[in-house]
Amino acid sequence: MQLLTNTHTFPYTFEETIVAVWQKYPNDMSEHVKCIDILDRKYNKEEKKITTHRLITCQQKIPTWLQYIIGKELTKSKVLEISELDYKNKQFSLKSLNITGGKFLKVYEEVVYKPNMAGNTTEFKQNAYILGNTNFNKINSKIEDWSISRFNFNAARGKKGFESILELLFGTRENN
Repeated sequence: MQLLTNTHTFPYTFEETIVAVWQKYPNDMSEHVKCIDILDRKYNKEEKKITTHRLITCQQKIPTWLQYIIGKELTKSKVLEISELDYKNKQFSLKSLNITGGKFLKVYEEVVYKPNMAGNTTEFKQNAYILGNTNFNKINSKIEDWSISRFNFNAARGKKGFESILELLFGTRENN
């Protein structure tokens, strides 16, 4: 298993950032995200929390050697995402897990958005756990290495795409 961690400070308020999260897709930088379906959404009035379950459909090219292992049909994958907006404590967390291809690869991702102490920017932290899930260590290692490379590529493009949505909604701002 391998762990990836990314952090970033967005020069937008917590409220602005959360509005943009719901508008993130589609964007030109995350073309691999094909569809997002909201499966369930609940509001807890006493705790001021909104919990949302979404099904995210992605499609991307995979190397030929990997197609031989997992099959061509797994170029399209489904991811279950559960998010919780805790407005009382000013935190937005998302947890996701792939629900296709799990017998070959498991990807578990946690993302947290929080306002910084000054309150005018938003802190972002992302952890992704990537685990090759076959009976062969060498194949697991190769699958994990490719997945980490692809995850980093998609994360960098996703950040640029998200920043373009923030700019579209709230104007351009510079990080301090």
